[in-house]
Amino acid sequence: MRQPARRSNVEILLLQRFTGLLRTYLTMDSEVVAAEIGVFLMAAQQMGVREMTMNTVQTSLVAVWTRLQLSKQQLHAQKMAETLPAIITDLTLQPRSQSFGEALRRRLKDKHIRVRSLEALGFSKSKLYRVFEDVGTLMIDEMLDLMRIIGFETGDIVAVLMWFPLDEQNARTNLYGASHSVVSPAVVRQSATDIEDCYENEVYAAVRADVTWFGTERATQVATAVANLLRELDEWHEKEYRLVKVGLMVVTNEDELAMWFRRMRQDHRDNRATRVYTDRQIDAVEYAIFGALFKGDFDRVRQLVRLALTNNPSLTNTLRYTAWRWRVESYRLYEQFAANPLETIRQLKGLYNNYAVLLGDGPLVQYYQRRYDALWQQYR
Repeated sequence: MRQPARRSNVEILLLQRFTGLLRTYLTMDSEVVAAEIGVFLMAAQQMGVREMTMNTVQTSLVAVWTRLQLSKQQLHAQKMAETLPAIITDLTLQPRSQSFGEALRRRLKDKHIRVRSLEALGFSKSKLYRVFEDVGTLMIDEMLDLMRIIGFETGDIVAVLMWFPLDEQNARTNLYGASHSVVSPAVVRQSATDIEDCYENEVYAAVRADVTWFGTERATQVATAVANLLRELDEWHEKEYRLVKVGLMVVTNEDELAMWFRRMRQDHRDNRATRVYTDRQIDAVEYAIFGALFKGDFDRVRQLVRLALTNNPSLTNTLRYTAWRWRVESYRLYEQFAANPLETIRQLKGLYNNYAVLLGDGPLVQYYQRRYDALWQQYR
């Protein structure tokens, strides 16, 4: 509960899924569930997370499973089955929220954030209470501000929103719709007065509609316009950082690339702020890498991967988090794409299959699987 959202969202979800499997095993006493736990632990081993460290406490998933089996055998041997319900009660997870407002209220409480303190940071208390009752009142730019203030990351949003049904109003007016569907023309028109939001929404909508968009002529045109915009600015703020990954699609000069990476690293060190749960250095080159993959420019892929991995001073520390390890491993696989594209795609899909085993087959996993399916069609 007290684990910061910034780097732990994936780990929290992994533990919740593991605990749910254990609870089901205790309740049903099913060999099928035991086999599912075995598959889970195998995927965790392949992802390098069979032992997790959170808040300085180290947890071995295998040790937990072994001890649970032993305790259950002892209970049956001693004919103490009447104590089993108490154990099951201890494993009961917090119920899922039925609305985004409820989930947001619970997150603030779990993180010990007082609503009054948000008002001092620039987010209206009355607006927040309206969001609790009706998420349709929350616009995209306000959601991004709130994410920055309370440490709500993109992964947190997707993890919560995937539980709720989609309705037309949400698809038009707020991040809920943007997370699940092609951004509607209404959203793009709404943000037309803000050029950064306009570019971001166009890219988001285009990628949702066609995962091969990275390699299209329109992608190059948008990336060129964004890169020129960023070059003209002496200082980048949060809105500009949302566009860096778009602009990098057309930045090929080694010196300019190095300058952009130095700038991202310095600003991140000064501000300690990022919207994504992977490091800026790793996340920023993603669009450029996929653009190069769809164009068959493997030298460009190697250039970008090398820059992303070698310019990340916090890589050693962050690799203990599942999200970083999963993303970095996929980037290392991109480097071998030229040698054998189809085998590399098989390995990438296997990596994301393990991710789905650990966290569930959510929108994020499906999003990447669609990209790899499109690459498979291109290279087979």
